[in-house]
Amino acid sequence: MAIARVLERIARSKSVLFQLLKPNSLLQMSSVVTVSNEFNIEKIFAVREVSAAVLNISGRQRMLSQRSALFALRLTLATSTQNRESLQKKLCETLDLMERSHESLINGDLTLNLSGALSPAISKIYYEAPYQLNSRVRDFLEAGRKLARIPADALNCNNPYLQHLLHTSEGDLLEALDAAVLQYQKEKEQQEKAIDLYQAKLYKDTCTAMAVAQARSQALSDTITKLQQTQIQLIQAEKLSGLGQLVAGVAHEINNPLGFISGNIQYAKMYVSDLIEVLELYQHHYPDPHPEIKDFSQSVELDYTLVDLPKLLDTMNLGVERIKEVVLSLRNFSRLDEVKPSLIDLHECIESTMTILRYRFKSDAPSSPINIVKEYTALPKIDCYPGQINQVLINLVGNAIDALEGVSENPTIVIRTKPMATDPGWVEIQIEDNGSGVSEELQQNLFKPFFTTKSVGKGTGLGLSISHQIIVERHGGNLIYRSRPGGGSEFTIQLPLRQ
Repeated sequence: MAIARVLERIARSKSVLFQLLKPNSLLQMSSVVTVSNEFNIEKIFAVREVSAAVLNISGRQRMLSQRSALFALRLTLATSTQNRESLQKKLCETLDLMERSHESLINGDLTLNLSGALSPAISKIYYEAPYQLNSRVRDFLEAGRKLARIPADALNCNNPYLQHLLHTSEGDLLEALDAAVLQYQKEKEQQEKAIDLYQAKLYKDTCTAMAVAQARSQALSDTITKLQQTQIQLIQAEKLSGLGQLVAGVAHEINNPLGFISGNIQYAKMYVSDLIEVLELYQHHYPDPHPEIKDFSQSVELDYTLVDLPKLLDTMNLGVERIKEVVLSLRNFSRLDEVKPSLIDLHECIESTMTILRYRFKSDAPSSPINIVKEYTALPKIDCYPGQINQVLINLVGNAIDALEGVSENPTIVIRTKPMATDPGWVEIQIEDNGSGVSEELQQNLFKPFFTTKSVGKGTGLGLSISHQIIVERHGGNLIYRSRPGGGSEFTIQLPLRQ
């Protein structure tokens, strides 16, 4: 009867162990593999192998206790010396394996992928009531080994060591081993769920960050393409005699936002790399966080990184918007398809010009940056050729910047707009500077082609001539120059509201 009960218990143990170790649903496995592909699938498999190893060995302990009891009973009932020696050897080998497995579970074994780190719940099962699995396993091992050393003529079914093995393998020890197996299974499921959730979150954050970064990069590429097209349009139309200055200014304006975006993409990649590395460490040591994970998380400032990623992308967005602003200004300036006038806001034209020339307000004034004073009056939209008006504005503001070279004390350009006092159907744009001005004998030649007051190599003598032609001949307006009292120049553009 005792043998039958032991065999029945062994069969039941195998059935329970099979149920505990059966794989999760296909959907869950598919989800894990999908996430693993984006991170480090080898590390993920390693973590799952550790969990499986722990669960397998703890379940095997249950089976080994049953086998030990069975061998002990068969050893007691053995009649031949050969059979007894064989059973004695099997019993000792089973007990040794059970002891090694027990030591590996509580102390760790690198060859078996066991860390030896026990969760509070598992530790309680091993060392505290009601299970006290550690002491029960050791008592079981001691009883089995003592039984194996008893002479054959002294063995019988009433032997206290045999009774201990049989009763504990079906009672207290079995209950404690079952509790350990169930707890290992529970923690394995919790660990896998936590890993899946954490991976999903990091995967989502990573994909979002990279998608935004790629979108910003694409936006930058599109913007540069538009800029290149605009440059080609400007060159083909020969709308600017000072195209070299314009290109230099545009290049300068693009350089800073481009640097922002390029630098931030690198930081974003670095942060993502750190997140993945933390994830790998986290998976390797879960469920009880290893000090290495805590230290590394602190060293890379994981929380800060996750918060900082959106900020970096915002910075990239600012750079893209800045480039778009420059390109828009260029496009406003170089409307090559103008075949008839259109209604425009003069202030927008002026702002486009200021955007294009912004770099010169600093670089051409080493001693002091140029102050820009805008005195705008509300104006109705005017009917004109916007690209040509922009060309005039860039010529006049560029001349004002040139006139302020060498002015160390408060170099200033004033841009003023207002309706004409003598005719409400006209508007005026005044551009003033506090430079040295132009002498009276030279003023009469200002609007003649190829006349320039600049040093050799700095001017073509076409800017004011073209500007005069655009305002007077093309728009039916006036372009007037006068020297300001105390030095400096003032150009006044007068335009009709309607062509």
